[in-house]
Amino acid sequence: MEKILWNLRRQFDRAWISGATPSIQKYLNKAAQATGSRLSSREIKTFLVALIAIDVEQSWRRTAEDPETEITGPSLLTYVERFPQLGAVEELPNEILVAEFGALNRWGDTPSVDVYCQRLARLDTELRKELEQVALEMTKTRSGFPAIEGLRFIRKIDSGGFGTVYEARQLAEDRIVAVKMLRFREQSGSVAYGAFRREAQLVAKIQDPNVITLFVVGSDSSEPFLVMEYMAGGTLVTWSRRERKHRETNPRKKRSEWNKRSVRVMRAVAQGLAAAHGKDVVHRDLQPKNILFDLKGRPKIADFGLARLRSDSIRTETAGAGTVGYKSPEQALRRKEINLRSDIYSFGVVLFELLTGEMPFDGDKLNSVGRMDIAAPLARRIDRGVERDLETICEKCLQKDPAQRFQSADEIVMELSRFLKGEPILTRTPTHWERLYRSVSKPYRIIAGLTVAVLVTLTIAVVYQVQFRTAERERRMATAQHQTVLKSNKELSTEVELTKGQVDSSRKVIDAQQKTVQQKEALRRKAEKHAALIAYANDLQQIQRAWDQGHIKQASELLARHDPTEDGSGHDLRGFEWYYWNHLRQNAAAVLENGAGCRCLVSDRSGEMLAASDFQNVTVWNLNTHAKVWQRRLVPRKSNLLSHDLSHSWDCSVAFSPDGRLVAASGFHLGNPKRTGYVKVWETLSGEELLSIKDDASVSGRTVAFSPDGEFVVAGGYQNTWTAWNVTDKGTRLTSPNSSARQRGRGTLTPQRFSGAGSFDIVSFLGFSDDGTQLYSSCIGAKDSNSWSWETIASGSDRVFRPGGNIQSGIVRVRQNGSMWIARLASFNQKIHLLKHTRDRRLLGPPAFSRPRESASFRDITLSPPSQATCIDFQNRGHISHLIAGGSDHLVYAWVVSDGLDDVVGPEVLHGHEEDITCVGQLPNGRPVSADRSGVIRVWPQRNPEALDLETGNIVELTPGTPNDTIRVVRIRNNDGQLSEFPLREGELLSASLLSDRENYLALATYSHRRDVSPPRLILWDRAQGTQVLEYPCVGGGPGRWALSLDESTFAACVSPTQIKVWAIRSDDEPRSINVAKYSRMALSHAGRRLAARVGEAVAVWDLVTGERLCEIPAARQQGKVPAGFTFFSDGMKLAISTEPPEFFDVESGIRLDIPLEQVAEEEAVSQGIRRLYRVNDRSLDICCASTFRPLLSVPLRRSIGSEQPVAVREVAGANGFSASESIDRLLKELVAGWENPAVK
Repeated sequence: MEKILWNLRRQFDRAWISGATPSIQKYLNKAAQATGSRLSSREIKTFLVALIAIDVEQSWRRTAEDPETEITGPSLLTYVERFPQLGAVEELPNEILVAEFGALNRWGDTPSVDVYCQRLARLDTELRKELEQVALEMTKTRSGFPAIEGLRFIRKIDSGGFGTVYEARQLAEDRIVAVKMLRFREQSGSVAYGAFRREAQLVAKIQDPNVITLFVVGSDSSEPFLVMEYMAGGTLVTWSRRERKHRETNPRKKRSEWNKRSVRVMRAVAQGLAAAHGKDVVHRDLQPKNILFDLKGRPKIADFGLARLRSDSIRTETAGAGTVGYKSPEQALRRKEINLRSDIYSFGVVLFELLTGEMPFDGDKLNSVGRMDIAAPLARRIDRGVERDLETICEKCLQKDPAQRFQSADEIVMELSRFLKGEPILTRTPTHWERLYRSVSKPYRIIAGLTVAVLVTLTIAVVYQVQFRTAERERRMATAQHQTVLKSNKELSTEVELTKGQVDSSRKVIDAQQKTVQQKEALRRKAEKHAALIAYANDLQQIQRAWDQGHIKQASELLARHDPTEDGSGHDLRGFEWYYWNHLRQNAAAVLENGAGCRCLVSDRSGEMLAASDFQNVTVWNLNTHAKVWQRRLVPRKSNLLSHDLSHSWDCSVAFSPDGRLVAASGFHLGNPKRTGYVKVWETLSGEELLSIKDDASVSGRTVAFSPDGEFVVAGGYQNTWTAWNVTDKGTRLTSPNSSARQRGRGTLTPQRFSGAGSFDIVSFLGFSDDGTQLYSSCIGAKDSNSWSWETIASGSDRVFRPGGNIQSGIVRVRQNGSMWIARLASFNQKIHLLKHTRDRRLLGPPAFSRPRESASFRDITLSPPSQATCIDFQNRGHISHLIAGGSDHLVYAWVVSDGLDDVVGPEVLHGHEEDITCVGQLPNGRPVSADRSGVIRVWPQRNPEALDLETGNIVELTPGTPNDTIRVVRIRNNDGQLSEFPLREGELLSASLLSDRENYLALATYSHRRDVSPPRLILWDRAQGTQVLEYPCVGGGPGRWALSLDESTFAACVSPTQIKVWAIRSDDEPRSINVAKYSRMALSHAGRRLAARVGEAVAVWDLVTGERLCEIPAARQQGKVPAGFTFFSDGMKLAISTEPPEFFDVESGIRLDIPLEQVAEEEAVSQGIRRLYRVNDRSLDICCASTFRPLLSVPLRRSIGSEQPVAVREVAGANGFSASESIDRLLKELVAGWENPAVK
């Protein structure tokens, strides 16, 4: 659809250029018809804005070039009235306003930026920046022009040997004109000055529609100038090329029609030549470049710089002036007898070239122009499409003898007019005898010819008489024998020829059939392979979706489709992506059916056993076999609770002992008026009950935990109290120090009952620190948590213990270093708050009576899953923490949190549940566990179980210089394995690195917060030699800010915001500088001969050999506002823009190319043996198929925080940012080999 709209915009612009006045509404209707009315309102408005921008530019140009035209400069109010969807004038898009501003500066009153903004009453910064950019470009374009009163120069059109032609606006007449000036300042008496004045006099003398018009002859500071008619239609050369291209693209059109178009043009030229001759003016330099066209397609003769009056005497040294190939024989021989017939010969050369495409004398034949004995070739011998009458006219014009040519241009006009009318011409075609006579009409040639003829005749007569008699005798003897043999051979030859013809014909038919069959078979195999690759890519996408939704069986079936050992097809399309999913499938999620909604999930430290509680029952599962080990009742079923909905009961709790031998659970009935709880302990493997606490008023049933030694089981109560029982002896009982009734030893304890306690009194969490010395508890909704020294409580010390306050409630995890993490679920908005406390413990008073004083500093971050969280679980593992949450939308979310809360990854979304999540948990290896209201328990695969490490075998390492020095040292691993190192400067850091495709060169960029001490620099290192190649101050490297060519011959980098430096690595030449207006990205061709860089809103291409700026390609953007990337084709002649779909451009002309994506993939990747392409992001590695550019896999990366180690990649044209990389290929092959053969790991 975008291509259709682009073609319509181009047609609209061409219609203006051809002289028509196209209608915007008509092209809007065409767009609707071409797209089947599928355009959105936004697309229609974008297309309308593009048409209006073209209409504004072309209307002002038409008004300036042709003041008599009916087209006038458009008003923005007119567009607003015709198209109400644009809004008011002040609301018009910037594209229209910028187009009008540029048109006014080229063709109108040239307003300044301030004046134009005041007209629009708009002061927004973005519009002003765009207008200032246009004004700056206009100023640059006009710089270097001469200053002549009454003229405003626009651009330089062309420059000759001693004259320069400019395009300018004549302010008094308000029209576009051409101004011709001497190239160098000359004195008034010089030859060049006189020739320039003579040209003005001769042109002014001729007044004819087919001769360029001279408006003004003047001088500025003794420098003469001519103001002439501006011809915007180009020269006869461009007209001829355009006609030939049209003729090639329209072969059905008759050749005679094309010839008539050429004849009409040349008749107008002949009329102009007749007008000049009528004024006794001889042009002397008639050639295609001096025949110009205006916008209406009318040809006119120009450039009378060599013209003379017929009566003027011509010096010998200037008699040969003119253009080689178009000069008459008398000009080529430097004769003084140059008259009007010399122009007729030049006219014949132009007509001959226009009809045949070739010149009569060219190349090595140029010397034949002055030879009177060599006639010009006939036009039909070169091109049979030329009519005979036109050949006759050309032949007469090109006669070497001026007396044989047309004697005036009027004769040519009449003959061409007769041809166009279909009437016979009056010019007679010379006979063969006449041509022969002309070629030998010179006396010396007649004598030489007669002499040769006599000698040849005598020689032939003598030889004939001698040989005739001998041959006659031999002939008579051989004739008889020959006749006999000939007769038999003739019969045999006839049969052989017939058989041979049949065999050859059959062989040709068979070869053609075999070739056709082979071609069809090759196309069929190619199509089948392409279809198989697309199906493979689609199945990989389905595997990703099935995996995300937890459908492991579906993912396994899709993998089996492409296993050659199972499908029997023999085609192996598998890559790393297939082995990656096959490897993860072995750790797939297990689905357990609990039968009722779980309220708690917990595993032992080995990760082999899983305990689940649905409040009334406790079930233990073996995760190795996914089998249920046993199920026991926790809370007895009572008659008054039979009708109670257990799904709305209060949560229960389950815990494993540290050694995993025991399982404890605590529960509570919401409908129980006594508000008493239950605590039970079983053996993990056998399910034997070891401890049972029933109807205990000190137990809330919300949480339970084992002591670090596994001797006690601790259950939460009310008002931040807890109770602990000895597992083997329930008579041994401990209570929290802040409990109103506390007892140690055997006996019965009558606890205080909190009959009036609300929900904020119930202990919702009990847990020990990692070192087992502290016990922590927190209540539902309470502000603070409490902590106790477990060792002191267990030893029975009589000292007074106070709970440690100022700790917010929630899931509390305390690490070995004393840092405390709290995860809590806010009740008012169901958002997750994650806090980290760092405590400073100090003892006050004498050691015997002192108590620790703790001051806490903490950080608080809020994690918002896409839906409201219903439950959470939080665990610390080393320096990384894992947070799991269940959502009300049947989804499970997982985060990975760094130690300083600075880096939070996620959430990772897990699909597969069909009901609301009731509880979540984690295995020791980090695998999430979740349960929903229907009783389905899912054990998910480990998050990022096989995240790749692209930093394996690092080439660059950073190490401190000395133990007491903060300056770091950069270590580089060379190709021979040896390490080279150089220290960084004070305060200097390594910001980025770039490795060449062949891994022989490494680029490093540094930065520093103190630029005055250590300014940023750019370093290029040769890993083959182990030496530094160059060092240069710069703004710093980074993605797109530098580039190394594929052949490692060229290195380019942006050394400042407006300058790019280019180095020839293997040469001592000075670097080439390229200035850019604004920089964002660059790319080098494979051979390092061309550079592409984003400049403003376009991509510019330079030839690094000549320094010439080849073209400028309009910038494109991907989805959103991200600029599209770009890269060269392997031949360096085309550029690919990574849009969707990709666009391709010729780098010399900037023209968009229509190349099928399959052809690009074949030429740029498949033909070079590349199967997979890669795109490295901050957190993932994207893989796509090199044959179809279809995405296959996005695998997470395991990267060090702040590390940017080099990965050698080579961008592939048309792959939308994907690259080929032998380094990644090797890494993935080694990884697959380790999966297939674990012993290799």
